[in-house]
Amino acid sequence: MQMGGTRARYQRRGWGGWSALWMACSVFCGRFPSSQPAKTCTTVLNVDYSGHDIRRIDTDASGCETQCIATAACTHYSHADAFNGCYLKDSGAGERAVNPALNAVSGYCAPSPSTAPTSSPIPGPNVVCNEITPAGCCRTPSNEGGTFTIRTGETLGSCEVQCGLLSSCVGYEYEDTAEGKCELHTAVVDRTESLNTGCVEERCFSCVRTTEAPSPTMPPTAPTASPTLVPTPPTPPIAVSGNLRQWHKVTVDVRGPHSTEAGTPNPFLDYRFVAVFRHPSSGVELAIPGYFAADGNAGESGATTGNIFRAHLAPPRPGAWTVTVEFTAGSAVAVAGGGDAVAGVDGLTAGFTVLPTDKTAPDFRAKGMLLPVEGERYLIFNGTGERFLKAGADSPENLLAFYQFDNTYDAGNSGPTAWPDRLHHYEGHLGDWRQGDPSWRNGNGTRLIGALNYLAAAGGNAFSFLTYNYQGDGSDVWPLLDPTDRQRYDCSKLDQWEVVFSHADTLGLFLHFKTQETEVDTEASAFDGSGVVATEHRLYIRELVARFGHHLGLNWNLGEENTQTTEQQLAMAAAFAEFDPYRHHVVIHTYPNDQVRVYTPLLGVVNFTGASIQTNAQNVHRDVRSWVQQSAAAGWPWVVANDEQGNANNGIYPDDSYPSESRKHAMVGEVLYGTLLAGGAGVEAYFGYAHHNSDMTCEDWRSRDEWWHYGRLSIDYLATVPFWTMHSDDGLVRTGDYCFAARGSYYMIYHHADVDGSATLDLSHTTDTFTVTWFDTITGTHFVPTPSNATVQGGSVVTYGMPPTRNGRHWIALATAQRLTAAPTSAPTGSPTTPGQCAGTLPGPCTRSCNPGGVSWADSYSVGGRCYCYFSASAFDHNIG
Repeated sequence: MQMGGTRARYQRRGWGGWSALWMACSVFCGRFPSSQPAKTCTTVLNVDYSGHDIRRIDTDASGCETQCIATAACTHYSHADAFNGCYLKDSGAGERAVNPALNAVSGYCAPSPSTAPTSSPIPGPNVVCNEITPAGCCRTPSNEGGTFTIRTGETLGSCEVQCGLLSSCVGYEYEDTAEGKCELHTAVVDRTESLNTGCVEERCFSCVRTTEAPSPTMPPTAPTASPTLVPTPPTPPIAVSGNLRQWHKVTVDVRGPHSTEAGTPNPFLDYRFVAVFRHPSSGVELAIPGYFAADGNAGESGATTGNIFRAHLAPPRPGAWTVTVEFTAGSAVAVAGGGDAVAGVDGLTAGFTVLPTDKTAPDFRAKGMLLPVEGERYLIFNGTGERFLKAGADSPENLLAFYQFDNTYDAGNSGPTAWPDRLHHYEGHLGDWRQGDPSWRNGNGTRLIGALNYLAAAGGNAFSFLTYNYQGDGSDVWPLLDPTDRQRYDCSKLDQWEVVFSHADTLGLFLHFKTQETEVDTEASAFDGSGVVATEHRLYIRELVARFGHHLGLNWNLGEENTQTTEQQLAMAAAFAEFDPYRHHVVIHTYPNDQVRVYTPLLGVVNFTGASIQTNAQNVHRDVRSWVQQSAAAGWPWVVANDEQGNANNGIYPDDSYPSESRKHAMVGEVLYGTLLAGGAGVEAYFGYAHHNSDMTCEDWRSRDEWWHYGRLSIDYLATVPFWTMHSDDGLVRTGDYCFAARGSYYMIYHHADVDGSATLDLSHTTDTFTVTWFDTITGTHFVPTPSNATVQGGSVVTYGMPPTRNGRHWIALATAQRLTAAPTSAPTGSPTTPGQCAGTLPGPCTRSCNPGGVSWADSYSVGGRCYCYFSASAFDHNIG
């Protein structure tokens, strides 16, 4: 069979065949026989219904469907040249997948849901359409291209018929060329594009749907008791859905070969679907891998079979977009490329229009996609340009070992002991789910969704999770149909994961994908075995990107405590670069003592954009600072985060388990400020094994409620200065303290020990005058000293005073050049004299909170366009912008 000819014939047959059938009936038969019930047929590709033959007919695939409709006993049909034509069948019991090279086209037919009598013998288009003049391309009231699907090989008349068949069609555009292009518009069109823009051959029609279309060319017939059969069209072979706005998830579904998760050909490996999205006005093009989605609703239905192949786009720009389908078949084509084009699917196109986002922060869809940028050590939202600092949860590492995910069970007897199934239930977060939040299958997932709600509300903005740990610590998380078969994926489970990840986007929660752990990265249970990166690893990476790469805030971590060779690590990073068109952040995590061995060969490699640091708490500042500086020296600055802080037994303690208050305060300094003031991009909290709610057993993130508060205070405080212009400069301060500085402008100094007034700052390199303010890292209290103690002069090594207390709290001093924005040293005119006075008697409360969760600040108010906090204890005021 000639692939090109077959493709053209079958691509048109999907809808054009109905037009042809109607036209043929209008000429040759007038109406279907009254004794034959109407049938609707659904086409499947690369499937044969073996046996149960009624008869063989010499005809093409379109004629095969027509003959099945006309044959009372026919319920299924199969066609391929290799089968010597068309076979009508009375059963589909012999269904089997066949080699795509055969170009088999089959179908199953059933009585239409209803028939309707009509006085017209011809099934009309059910629309009345009027041409919009002057001639040109269709445009919406906002002068956009709108949403539409494209058919080729049509005439002007058949294009209108197809609009009538598509219930959502409200207009069509026809291009009178050899291609016969017909655009079916589902958004109202009321104007045309000027002819001087290249819309020379196009004509645009606006349509109004009617109960019954007129038949202007045929006289009415006498009434008859027999119903006229109106065929129900098959579902369009390509469909665009979702909230069509910038940064929202836009989904493209195509109807491809009928497949099953466990079938042959393997729908994950032996088909390659790529959706090529184009934004013509900007030239942006994104080739996004697609995936087998079973029936398209597997998360709800549990389906393992179907013919839906799916791709997702997070459109970076508003305006008109098009999508073109590349769909090939062959052995391992998903990762190896090549293969043969699949007739009727490859080459499908559609268009749609994207509106600007309508979301507000913290929803990531208000800001864009977080991506690494050359020369930057922070991820940046490419919609707003805002830099991102994270403070979130590293535990539980087996977060996705959740009892309401399909096909999830404990295969290693290592999970939470609170439940007989040894899976996570997150019972404590059931009350955190809110009406309107997502779930699946009548309320499943509410506990995990509630956990995300809690984390975001408590101050967190990130969480991490393993996506594969079979025969590892937990042995309870995998995306696969069977954890021992690493070439087949579980469509329903992964749909359910997607529900959780999509909700995270709305909450502004960053997704840290840890693709494997040390126990399985070089073992027999690893993808491809022994750490090599071949078919299984590449397929795994492609599936992750295809299903989840549209999310706005994420990184791909090549492995927790990774022990692969440098060559294998480079191969994994190259696979992510190959399959991920957005080029998300790629990091690697390793043992503290392996940092030099693992990280050094990767410095300067463009496919690596950061390091996920594991180290003891007291070494966090040293190690983060080292890799920030070494990567910058290599010419490719990394985004470096502390994602696991030891020791392994303790990590970040539960709130009720710190050995002392001083140890709690030290952890805040060593981990949070140790990272941030080294130039690091943030922290994820690891939960030690020696405590309840540990790295494997955590059921309730409330166990670290205080830590989330401290983390939020830290990143909010850093955001009060242009932190991306600052660098670790510890040599300017006393030994043991941290200094984060933009010399001559800002100096942020963290004090490990009590501050007695003798601490010094070397300002010999500048002659500016600086204002000093203080910040309590535990309560979030801001303090402005009296004027005589609030300023220091550059030109020498200076002392800079002390905070109001020396009670063991770990204070930060911030010296800001007065030529920039200086904080006030006294209360402004009109400031309150008692707590609670701010609202009403003054210009009013600010929208910014004074001290979330703190105890000292009483209220906020605005005077002269600035926002202040009232300090109830000593009547100090602090400018908070």
